[in-house]
This record gives sequence, C-alpha cells and structure tokens, in this order.
Amino acid sequence: MVERAEALLRPLMPASVDARLRRVQRIVERIERDRSILRVGDIAEREGTSPRALQLLFRDWVGVPPKWVIGHYRLQEAADRIERGTFGTLAELAQALGYFDQAHFAREFKAIVGVAPSRYARSSRSAGGEASRLSKPRSALLVGLWLAYRPA
Repeated sequence: MVERAEALLRPLMPASVDARLRRVQRIVERIERDRSILRVGDIAEREGTSPRALQLLFRDWVGVPPKWVIGHYRLQEAADRIERGTFGTLAELAQALGYFDQAHFAREFKAIVGVAPSRYARSSRSAGGEASRLSKPRSALLVGLWLAYRPA
C-alpha cells in the first residue's frame, strides 16, 4: 500500500523535494539499522550536520523530532530483546539502550507499548504469552508520516 502511494506521489514532487525526501529516508533508515545511535548528536555527527539542522529537517519532513525517531527504535529494540530473552536484567537493558535509569526506560516503554517492561518480559516467557499480541512500535507507522508530499 505504501509503495503504491509513493509511486503515485513521486512524479508530482519537484527534484529539490525528492532530494530532501531521499536524505530524510536515508537518515531514518540509518537510525533504524545502527543501534549505536542513541542521541540526536550521534546521528548529526555521522551525517556531518548539526543537531538543530536535523531537528528542522525532521520537523518539515517527518513531523516528529529526530529524538522521537531514535527513541522509537530504541523501544523497538528493547521489545525485541525482551522477547528473545537476550537482555540480562531490565536495568542492564535500559543502560545498554542509553537510558539514564531504569525508571525512565520503564516509563517510556509503558507509554509506547502499553505495559511495563517487566510485564512484557513475563508475558513473553509464558507459554503462548501475550507479548506477541501486545502493541510494539513499528517503523511502518513512521514511514507513513513522511512519505506524503509536503511542499517546501
């Protein structure tokens, strides 16, 4: 569905818009792939730009700040690690994903996923647990935010 919408809209975009859109897509894909990106400064440095320039680019093309996108993928990584049982303790997981403390991690996880990480972990360990049925952050939602044409 997204591919068809993109195919319909792409011919309508001026070349300058297309270049900026490709840059945003590349940056978001890099954030998704590179789990060492934990802060806006990390991706700004890798892209050779300033955090402020990234914030403006994301405001115009994604609709959410780069910090939100990075957090989205950190939480997705957390949910995946919890499901696989490859996280040690929740405190260790929070630290590995760049959170200041476990409480901050737990608050963000619950806000996005809908349950506390401890409950999510228990559910994923139980036979036929509910973890697979719970809402996990996914990139498809994010992609939909910035594929539509937005005039400069």
